[in-house]
Amino acid sequence: MFQTKNMEKWINYRFDPVECRTGQDFTNFVRNLKAELTAQLQGSCCEIVKYSKGYFIISGFVRNGRTGAVMYFSIPDVREVNKWCLHILIRRAKDTNDYCGEQNHYTDIRNFGTAVMWLLGVSDKQIAA
Repeated sequence: MFQTKNMEKWINYRFDPVECRTGQDFTNFVRNLKAELTAQLQGSCCEIVKYSKGYFIISGFVRNGRTGAVMYFSIPDVREVNKWCLHILIRRAKDTNDYCGEQNHYTDIRNFGTAVMWLLGVSDKQIAA
């Protein structure tokens, strides 16, 4: 179950480039995705501090407001229907410029908030990936 009402429609959506660039549909998706990720983190001390849109990919950083711990996330090419939502890379980072970070972990879109809180030490609930 998603935290926001607009995410379900994107799960099987097929994104296509418009003249070698992303279209308005991708821009809308990026906005809806950020709202979903933010909603999943609501009520914890974690917040998205950097959020970037690339050519059909999204990445960013989340910070634990209590400890200052930072993690990186990367959502793969969304043109691969149903892969992006099941294979989100997450890993601890030194700061918001550390794109190499520590050990890779993976989660899916529905468990993103839980995985982030586990990785940043907010929760003991381990991710299943």
